[in-house]
Amino acid sequence: YSVATMSFAATHVLCALALERSLGITNKKEYLSGAVYPDSRYVTKIERSFTHTVFSLSPTSSNFERGWHTHLRCDALMGPGYLLGSSYRARDIQPFNDAFIHISAMKLVEDLRSFCRQGVRTPLRTLEAPTAIPPRGEIPELLERYYDLLRKLYSAPSLVPGDYEPLFQGILPERVGAQIIAKAYALQRDTALTAAHIAHQRSAFATLAAEYSAR
Repeated sequence: YSVATMSFAATHVLCALALERSLGITNKKEYLSGAVYPDSRYVTKIERSFTHTVFSLSPTSSNFERGWHTHLRCDALMGPGYLLGSSYRARDIQPFNDAFIHISAMKLVEDLRSFCRQGVRTPLRTLEAPTAIPPRGEIPELLERYYDLLRKLYSAPSLVPGDYEPLFQGILPERVGAQIIAKAYALQRDTALTAAHIAHQRSAFATLAAEYSAR
């Protein structure tokens, strides 16, 4: 169930910033707009395949498309890290079950760490929706609503798991959102798990940097 296995926006921005040089980015605002764009589908209500189907980059790919591509590759490599600290496997994830809650909470805790990394907060607070024709024909007002939701969340001077509740509204049952937040508070106290997950993230980012540099 995709909402559980994909990273949140601060992690996607952190990943994109780490890969910026490897991708030869010339317009950072467009690049970071693309890095968070795919998950706008939760607000625009378009099919997941429209924003999450993997595509190939070319020398003529736009900065926005390059950011979009990092989102898809980040999702693919970071997903297994959300299983750390549990006996769950990917096949165990079902909508709103215990595996779903654990993995979603891991993703939330990761995002809190990403938010605190140097150089991440300002880009998050100034994210802009695509200014040209919406990439997949979305209603522009809904697309802007998604970016505004992110700007408001990450404008806080600090964040705790409970601050993510607005992201779950309209996506998850209220009960499930509350369980994810409670689980995230508990996972934050597990220092060994935190260390293991940080190591996984570093490995994933290094793999992506090598992948893009080789193009």
